[in-house]
Amino acid sequence: MMGDKLVQVGFILSTALLMPTEARDVLSISQDSVPTNKYLTGVNNEWVSPMEFVTMNHKEGKWQPSTWVNATSPLLSKVLIDTMKNLSLGIHRYPGGSIGNWWDWRKGHFSEDALNCTDHNECKVYEMYQNIMNNSFEEAFPFNFTQFNAMTEAVGAGNLFTLDISTTTDISVPSMVVQALGLKRASRFEVGNEVYDPRQGPPLKGFATVAEYYQLTKPVFQAIRNAGAKSAVPLSPCPLFYPANSSCWGGINGRYHQWNHNVSLLCSISSEDKAVSCPFDALVGHNYVADVKSFAPYPNESHWLPLFLTMPFLSISNSVNNIQRIYPDGNVKMWMSEYNAFYPDVWNGAADSAHYNLSAFFNSTENSGAHALFVASHIMAGMVYGDTIEVMNYHSFLETNTMSQPGFAVTSINSTGVYISPVAQILRKFSVLLKQNGTMHGVTIEDASVQPFTMDGTLLGNSSEPCLQATAICGGVNTFIILNRCARAVETTVNGGCNNQTLVKGFSMQAEVYHSSLAPAGEMWANILSGNPLTPETKTFSNTQITIDPVSLYFISMN
Repeated sequence: MMGDKLVQVGFILSTALLMPTEARDVLSISQDSVPTNKYLTGVNNEWVSPMEFVTMNHKEGKWQPSTWVNATSPLLSKVLIDTMKNLSLGIHRYPGGSIGNWWDWRKGHFSEDALNCTDHNECKVYEMYQNIMNNSFEEAFPFNFTQFNAMTEAVGAGNLFTLDISTTTDISVPSMVVQALGLKRASRFEVGNEVYDPRQGPPLKGFATVAEYYQLTKPVFQAIRNAGAKSAVPLSPCPLFYPANSSCWGGINGRYHQWNHNVSLLCSISSEDKAVSCPFDALVGHNYVADVKSFAPYPNESHWLPLFLTMPFLSISNSVNNIQRIYPDGNVKMWMSEYNAFYPDVWNGAADSAHYNLSAFFNSTENSGAHALFVASHIMAGMVYGDTIEVMNYHSFLETNTMSQPGFAVTSINSTGVYISPVAQILRKFSVLLKQNGTMHGVTIEDASVQPFTMDGTLLGNSSEPCLQATAICGGVNTFIILNRCARAVETTVNGGCNNQTLVKGFSMQAEVYHSSLAPAGEMWANILSGNPLTPETKTFSNTQITIDPVSLYFISMN
């Protein structure tokens, strides 16, 4: 498998950790490959929130549909469809996030149980949503799965569905959806959202064990398989994204480690050929490992920024290693249906008293150039492990109030226009490349320069990680993609191109370079109107020796 081979050759470190200044990292494209996958540029969104479609009329003291919204079919509003086409994102999730556990698929609305404050701690939020919907739209806010599919189909994107198992277990839903949309448009179902968390399972205390979860959901998994679709079971981020036997989240005897272990016991593995038989096809992982706790052991920004850009690949590499170790035949895949930095750690000054400087740094990354490179690192890791990772959804897509939670939204629409963030710009860049009819490749790095610290404090590993992360796309526009995660330049030699092409002196390559940047505290992206918030630098190389700037992302065309 591609991932197996890249684990062996992906980063080849020299014996010396301190490289002499004249040393060069030697980069070669691996000939192991998988087809390009547009589903690595997906997004998640809480579509049920009407806040994305309404505006307060202060004169009349009430909410009303925003001027850009089609009041009878909000999801098919022209501005929204045009924006989604422009960003060209690969896959969207319905109904999105935690609401998936409280969703009535037949009504296309959150379930009545979501309004029961005895059962659900977010009941007041959903009650507010319902009041705004009822007061803003003449008819019930239309948001059933067929309308969602009409939206995604209109913009050329796929669907990822999350089934409600916390308030009802309707085993007829998968076949209903597949019959209505066709298998091509309804091929992936998550069975619950984050149900390893007691707050996400059935009230009041969630699922106590995997056995309890599976007793309820076994008919659902079977119904999905009978419909010809794929199913996935949620895993706890720890230990999925951490090394085996990590001390994270209570250690190996804790609830979350045991949850993941017990999910694997639902499968049987042949002792002869290691063939794996599971009731599910994939594992769901939500990657938010970049949090204050992970950065706190390190002293200052000279460590924090390289850490920020290194954690995505290392965490995803750990997850693939764990999956391939436990499910050795390679048939169990991963759907990373949410990922981001865990910015709630620092919103509203939450970490200021304990970690003032770190909190200021973390806030400054939110929707900065550094944040865009952080997202790029996730996608590049997904490309390297493309035989295991099928889906990746950045959290999240749409926000109308550009002064709140910009790090959890890539675009905003209001009466003055459409706004996109640096993250959206980079997602679009990757999406265009990954929609080509080509192949994704790992890149071997010999004599790799490494960072001047280890990853022990993050619990993700104990090594000094390479400065460079690299991958490539062959077919269409042959492209080397290189991310320098170190705070110093790295000298490289590009040793080989696509299809074993030998690159020689005089071979011309052009690079589009995105440099990291940190937004001044409190600066938002509301002033970026229908354009590109990041201005890439263009560089041309006439030989194979290239200097990669500090904390920068290079898209190098080799055509």
